[in-house]
Amino acid sequence: MKKKILILGGGISKERQISLETAKQVKKILKKKYKVLQSDLDENFEKKLKLFKPEIVFNALHGRFGEDGYAQTILEYHKIKYTHSGVLSSALAMDKIASKKIFNKNNLLTPKFIKFNNNLEVNSNLKSKIRKKLKFPVVVKPINEGSSVGVYISTEKMGTYPKDLKAFQKSGTGIWSIDRITGKSPDQLKLDSVSSVLNGMDFPSYLHVKDPVIYEGIKNKTSMLFATHPFSWASGNTGFAERTDDKRSFKLKNWEIVNRGPCWDVASTRITCRMKIPSFGFFKNTSAYSIYFYDGAECMNLLDENEFAFKRPRGYSCEELGGAMIGLDPEFPKIERISLLKPLFTSPWGTGCSRYVKTLITPSGIHAIWQQSQKDGSQPLVYHFLPIQQVEHILSSF
Repeated sequence: MKKKILILGGGISKERQISLETAKQVKKILKKKYKVLQSDLDENFEKKLKLFKPEIVFNALHGRFGEDGYAQTILEYHKIKYTHSGVLSSALAMDKIASKKIFNKNNLLTPKFIKFNNNLEVNSNLKSKIRKKLKFPVVVKPINEGSSVGVYISTEKMGTYPKDLKAFQKSGTGIWSIDRITGKSPDQLKLDSVSSVLNGMDFPSYLHVKDPVIYEGIKNKTSMLFATHPFSWASGNTGFAERTDDKRSFKLKNWEIVNRGPCWDVASTRITCRMKIPSFGFFKNTSAYSIYFYDGAECMNLLDENEFAFKRPRGYSCEELGGAMIGLDPEFPKIERISLLKPLFTSPWGTGCSRYVKTLITPSGIHAIWQQSQKDGSQPLVYHFLPIQQVEHILSSF
């Protein structure tokens, strides 16, 4: 008679979906040799335990209520064996403050930390505490979440607005700029090698510069597209620069290579990726063409939508949507919009946000990632791969 294994997956943490996927894959393997039942951690869980009577529970839960001792306590009560650590070790491992205290007591190396909550009044001097005890940049993470849920890297923005614009600078903010860090290999990158590549301090209309896109341009000249914002953050544009002959910096060519659009992208047109179109079909015997993916927005503040604007709830107006342009490489920076009156791609969920496209062309096909709004309000990076055979089929239809 086959042994019975109950697979516990799902749960109510923010990692529910990945937990369900884990449980699905585990079940696929275990059912070949054992009698298997998959269960969620819900109000019927204990009832399923009594009816199915498993010899062991495979814990595929992720995050809170699955890795923090909660599920383990239920299984201990019913005297059922399970995979995973025990109640106390699970609870301690999930609680980062408790873990830190144990590490420190046993002289185990662990980064310094401070604890804070989201009460702004209590944390009014938080930045000074960080500067004094930790120094920026710092990792910010919840005390009791799993994986990388809620994890942020906080870097203190430096720089003060020009004297006549200081009234526009929000407390605790600085000025975006593009810097470079050097090293013979990634593991040899050092902070003391950081140097400025581009900043807009002398140009209030383009005060903030960020999100560089580096590629080999015309005549093998290394080129850089970058996003710009004025001192008020009321709009977003795309600038262009070329690498200097000494290869130490970039020379500004144009603060705005494309005009902002007439409709859904009237406030922002920020190119995030340049992709050379593969030489298939129409593009096989012509000069090289490139597609430029960009983030567009109808407004950067809570302004009324115009009648042609992409319809979304107010308050999400700076959640950019995806657009694209196309142009002949020899004629750059002359490029034309494909997505003129409405976005080219949006998310079917949440705010509709779909932005920060990046692509990589390899002999096997095109890899693409972008940030996409989800049903739960999160905006993770998503991935898609288009095999080269499909790329050829699509382009050959032109």
